Amino acid sequence: MSPLTEVVRDIAEEEEGEYKLTWKQFQEVEELLENRRAKYSYNSFKGRLRFQTPTFIHASCNRWITKWVQEMESSGDIEPAGVEVFIDATLKNFKEDITEGDAKDPDAGIYPRGRKWPTMALETGYSESYDALVDDTDLLLQGTQGRIGLVIVVKIEPLAPGETEIQNGFVQVYEYDQKLNRRVTRGRRKRLYPPPSNRLQQFLTFTWNQVLRNKIGEHISDSEQTPPLYLGNLRAILDKNVARHLAFKYDRDDDSERE
Repeated sequence: MSPLTEVVRDIAEEEEGEYKLTWKQFQEVEELLENRRAKYSYNSFKGRLRFQTPTFIHASCNRWITKWVQEMESSGDIEPAGVEVFIDATLKNFKEDITEGDAKDPDAGIYPRGRKWPTMALETGYSESYDALVDDTDLLLQGTQGRIGLVIVVKIEPLAPGETEIQNGFVQVYEYDQKLNRRVTRGRRKRLYPPPSNRLQQFLTFTWNQVLRNKIGEHISDSEQTPPLYLGNLRAILDKNVARHLAFKYDRDDDSERE
């Protein structure tokens, strides 16, 4: 079986996959990925395609970011519709040593009004390895030459058979260093699961300049920093959606929902 035939088959039948493809081969399967509504990343510098069907784990993290941006607006910190969150919007035409054949669907992007590129992105890993998440982070930060300045990475260890609660997970923030022209770690890794003793004090903070960049005019309050992005809120959303994730994964139905 040719590599391209295998990819076409797996896109139709599998939940995820990773392959070595040329740019031309990727072009032949990109429409299939979009029709499947798969989350995908193609790095032409490495000749690597990865795809995955989004889960309720990914959706939970997206909801966490969306609610945070909604809080900015409802609290009067930003202009109405001054910032939007877009989910799985494909980004293309990356720069430098990462060639223009690249394509990437960040799980979520934060877009101040009028910007082509998001200022911040969210990458969620469930079955994906942490190394794969870091590769995607490099594509987003270095491939845009810092137009995307921050990436929040959420890594959740997949549930083992029989497990009904998340056992391990963490959050790490990366930023683009303009002097070094590369990714650097911002702050310490924060444990998500198991919840630490200081879980009520776990949050991320950002300045308005980091979130809005050249669209700082969308900030209309006196606050110097954004509302805290609480990890406890993410845990609460994830905990509610693990059961949904497992129900669809193992095709479990609740007959009471027919009433």
